Amino acid sequence: VVVSVAGTPIRLGASPFPISVIGKSDIRTGRTGMFLEEALQALPGVQVQNRFNYAVGERVTIRGFGARAQFGVRGIHVLVDGIPATLPDGQSTLDHVDIGSLGRVEALRGPASALYGNASGGVLRFETELPTTGPLREEATVVAGSHGLLRLQSTTSGTVGTTGYLLSVNRLGYDGFRHFGTGATRGEAYGGADRTHVNARLEQQVAGGELGITLNHLDLDSENPGSLNRAQFEQDPRQIAAIYNTFRTGKEVQQGQLGVTWSGPVGAYRVEAAAYGLTRDFSNPLPNDVVDLDRRAAGGRLTVGRSTTRGTTDLALLVGVEYDLQDDDRRE
Repeated sequence: VVVSVAGTPIRLGASPFPISVIGKSDIRTGRTGMFLEEALQALPGVQVQNRFNYAVGERVTIRGFGARAQFGVRGIHVLVDGIPATLPDGQSTLDHVDIGSLGRVEALRGPASALYGNASGGVLRFETELPTTGPLREEATVVAGSHGLLRLQSTTSGTVGTTGYLLSVNRLGYDGFRHFGTGATRGEAYGGADRTHVNARLEQQVAGGELGITLNHLDLDSENPGSLNRAQFEQDPRQIAAIYNTFRTGKEVQQGQLGVTWSGPVGAYRVEAAAYGLTRDFSNPLPNDVVDLDRRAAGGRLTVGRSTTRGTTDLALLVGVEYDLQDDDRRE
């Protein structure tokens, strides 16, 4: 098993770092594809607090790092198809991870994550499944359940010559479990979500290496039914506190991302280069507040590595540089 989360390809058994890997079958077989928790629950040291609330998201921790984050993911570095999901302010957003087309997740635990900067807790590296070797393969997934749950996904992939392609379109609808009112006066459901996710991946052999282009789009509209105190819960666990009703709390996100990566040999060295850009428009009605955010971010990374053997000692050298930009227009 060869892993890349350490910055250069290395056999898992030869790595001096605590690294774990899960593949496509463990991520997707028998899974609903609803929450990121399903893709990470088999990774040692990685814990996901799933609040089953698309307006809040899941809290991911590695060996406890990130447990104090009220929203998003902090303290760990996240990569998706070689493109950072952790921005310069240290926060990672995972809304755009297409769980239904994931093919591999690698986790690096401990301070070795300093390879990626100020993420002392660890690294999560998500990779979209590889395109199939045939000219065309179509896979359709339907998940249905109570409270208006319906997830539809289409995944088209194949290889033409030396070019592999994958296109995943994912649509989720959910009405929510909680309701306005209590008992006989119970009204409309609240706490649902509508999510449309498009993930496209193109791979091509270029200059003796592998060129990858990833295009990702997310449109999420979710409702936040908030929390209940003990008295409210004992009265009716499906009710919504009045303040959340008044402000119609929730989250709306539109995000687009484009990333380009290349990795391959250059002489005696192995080189990996990446560049990305994203836009994120975010609206978050909260009790007594409304937060509105327009974000633009871009960056690039270049690493050069070489592995040598001196007698019975294997030596790997890696040097690199990364530069990221983030511009937020925030209003409250």
